[in-house]
Amino acid sequence: MSNLLTNQQAPLSSAALNETLHQQVEHLVRQFNTLITLASSGSSSSQPGSPSEGQSSSQGHVPPSLPSAAVQTYRITAETQALITSIESLTALTRRMKEAWVFGELETIGASKDGEERTEKTVREVVEGFLRSG
Repeated sequence: MSNLLTNQQAPLSSAALNETLHQQVEHLVRQFNTLITLASSGSSSSQPGSPSEGQSSSQGHVPPSLPSAAVQTYRITAETQALITSIESLTALTRRMKEAWVFGELETIGASKDGEERTEKTVREVVEGFLRSG
């Protein structure tokens, strides 16, 4: 990914940029889900030392111990920072894509040639199959 952002000499492939964009978005969604899971697990009563279903405390919820709360806070902070870094990376990629498109650095013809070659190959296979069967 970093070579797509920094390598300004080589023409940029729209297919490669789109693939990188989709990978980063998927990674961002996974990080967000992880963060939500961590944040919601702190409010659940399934923590060690919490009362079982049959028992209840005087307040209905036993707060986590100080060390486990500190670990949970640290993990949430680390995941939040990773999420921010991913968003910054995604923003840089989309900016680079926009610049490449505006300044004409984006190689979209190469992607079309690949598509044309695949289409021609498929058409040849269909025609050959039709000729063999007919």
